[in-house]
Amino acid sequence: MEIAKKTAPPSTGFLNNLAIKTRLLLGFSAVLLVMLTLSGFAYNGFVNVSRDIDEYAGEVEEASLIAKIERQFLKLRTHAREYAASGRETDAKAVHAIADDLAVILAEAKTKLSQPKHVEELAHLAEALDAYLANFKRSEELMLEFKQLIHSKLEKNGEQIVADLDALIRQAEDAGHATVGQLAAEARKHALQARLFSNILIGRKDETFGQKTKAEFARLHAAVDALADAVQSDAERRLHAETKRLLDDYETVFGKVYADERAIRGLIDGEMAEAAATIVKDAEHLLEEFKSMEAETRQKAVDHIVLAELEMLIAAAVGFGGGLLLAWLLGSAISKPVVSMTGAMQQIADGNLNIEVPALGQRDEIGRMANALAIFKANTEERYRLEAEQKEAEARAAAERRQMMLDLADK
Repeated sequence: MEIAKKTAPPSTGFLNNLAIKTRLLLGFSAVLLVMLTLSGFAYNGFVNVSRDIDEYAGEVEEASLIAKIERQFLKLRTHAREYAASGRETDAKAVHAIADDLAVILAEAKTKLSQPKHVEELAHLAEALDAYLANFKRSEELMLEFKQLIHSKLEKNGEQIVADLDALIRQAEDAGHATVGQLAAEARKHALQARLFSNILIGRKDETFGQKTKAEFARLHAAVDALADAVQSDAERRLHAETKRLLDDYETVFGKVYADERAIRGLIDGEMAEAAATIVKDAEHLLEEFKSMEAETRQKAVDHIVLAELEMLIAAAVGFGGGLLLAWLLGSAISKPVVSMTGAMQQIADGNLNIEVPALGQRDEIGRMANALAIFKANTEERYRLEAEQKEAEARAAAERRQMMLDLADK
């Protein structure tokens, strides 16, 4: 039997054309999508913060290496200057030990620094350190020559000059050569004075004794030259000649020692000081760069944390609102047709066949229930019609029988 579907217009709603199971799956899928999106925001935020933390840790490590380089170099420079002042071998050994440590730290820093400009500055610092150490090596060579000249010649010659003049004085006294004795004593006085001034000039590095030392050497030479005309005996001449030779050698050696000492000071206060200034300047500049980078990275990490929190809050709010809306839509799409269908079924069960069957035309379970209810309604209407026709036929047949009997009675 054909069912008339004009009792309810077909539904064109998207949800009404989907199966209930499909709707539920879509609803749960939407909730899962919101949760996945929220997790994605959280993961992205954690990744950004983790990357910032790694970057910050790398910058801190780089800054620590540069600070260590600067600290070690300042220790090295202190020992280098102490060595230049005192010539102690312990200071020279300390310089070389620290230089070895610095080589290891520099090699590590080269592998750690990430930005090309920092690598370039580190290379410039390393070049300055190489120049400093090369000059220190030169100062060691000068110091070695300096000490050898003092111990092997300067001190011995100075002592021998005084000893020869003392011997000359004694011989002059024994021989009754008063003039020789007086001139030898005068020379001895200037010899002691020249040695004192030269030791002060070299040992204390007091340049104010430079002219005094030079003047004493001139007086000593004059006294020794005066002795040349005064000596009389062969023994006196031999002592005078030896004193003259030792004095010339002493002054020559002193000139070399003084030149070495000035060269060492020139290296320490000149090329080595310039190299040290470059090293400290480069290290300080790198530390300032790292300090600025650390502040930027720290702020970036804070910004990423705030952004991640905001994104998760927005995603949670959108997800919550969307979930409520979706629940309402799904609930309405399922409950309203079910309620309408239940009411219609109750009306039909009570015998009211004049109602319209809801949800006809939907392609879901509710639509199939509506079609079944429409068929049931049509069958019920047909049954009621047939029953009515049957009762009408029976009534008509009874009336005809009564009429027949009345007609028979009349005959």
